[in-house]
Amino acid sequence: MQKLRLCFMMHSLLADSGWEYSSLATGREDLEMLLSVCGRLGCKFVKAKDYFSHQSRCVCLTFDDGYLDNWTLLHPIMERRRIPYTVFVSREFVDPSETVRPFGSRQPGYLSIGELRRMHESGLADIQSHSVTHTWYPIAPRVVDTFDAGKKAQYPWLLWNEEPSEKVRWLQLAYERFAGMPVFEHERSLKARRFLFDLDMLAHFQRRVASRRLSVAQANQLLEAEYRYIGRHEGQREQQCRYTHEIAANADFIEASLGYRPSVLCWPGGAYDSVSQEIAYQYHPVTTIKQGYGQDEKYLHRMSATNPYGLHRFPWKHRKLTLLYYISRYALKSRLSLRSFKGRYTSRIN
Repeated sequence: MQKLRLCFMMHSLLADSGWEYSSLATGREDLEMLLSVCGRLGCKFVKAKDYFSHQSRCVCLTFDDGYLDNWTLLHPIMERRRIPYTVFVSREFVDPSETVRPFGSRQPGYLSIGELRRMHESGLADIQSHSVTHTWYPIAPRVVDTFDAGKKAQYPWLLWNEEPSEKVRWLQLAYERFAGMPVFEHERSLKARRFLFDLDMLAHFQRRVASRRLSVAQANQLLEAEYRYIGRHEGQREQQCRYTHEIAANADFIEASLGYRPSVLCWPGGAYDSVSQEIAYQYHPVTTIKQGYGQDEKYLHRMSATNPYGLHRFPWKHRKLTLLYYISRYALKSRLSLRSFKGRYTSRIN
């Protein structure tokens, strides 16, 4: 009989705050409920780096992207309960300062070096890798959309790729200058064969599309007629070098900042290909899968704590039952024992 292992994926605690990525957030009440349910199931909370070596039933709580509220809102909860957790960070989204902001702040943003250090020194936070850029790249000279004011959260990478130094502040920045700009076919950074534009031709094309307010179809017609040589795809060697930098440089950054080498890589957006996968195993023994089932110890299979089976639709008195059902379904698909669920928790739900 296999031991019960559960791994949850979360991001932020800024639920219902109106910021661009609040759809990724878990409410504080939902987090407290999750901690309570897992505790009553008799699971021990562990860090991602200890997940596979732990010998009894366990739960791993992971938080992607390194949002500021992981320090100001999440850390006080975990410190009070003495629960370990894992945060996946990307170098280009870490504030390079030693700033440490006060607990309770609900300001959207990203963690600083100083805050990461304080989290690590607490002994509770396990800081692991999320690659350097955590971005998207154009993969073909084909327009799929044009940017407008309501698409900042949909295409944040327009600014990220143009001005990497501004990525830490992008949530506070306006995107007006991208209005009307063409959005090219794109893919996540560790799954993309990047298309490399001639920058002068690209700028000229972008100005014409924006100034004339061209539709997607019209922009593609213009590309075909006048910009056939606007760029090229990166070569295989270039792609391998870029992937290696994404993975190795982020590991170097964490080691230089916190004094240890990260052992787990979280794929940005869960996206990878065979090339990035092979390179990842040279630097990290374990990688994460955003949503999956299984016991392969090369992969940390995670489920979303916000519960795609409808946790948010249920009245409070039923939400614990819904969460328990979700965990049971995950355990069944992972071929784990469900015997541990029977009679252990359901009598104490109400």
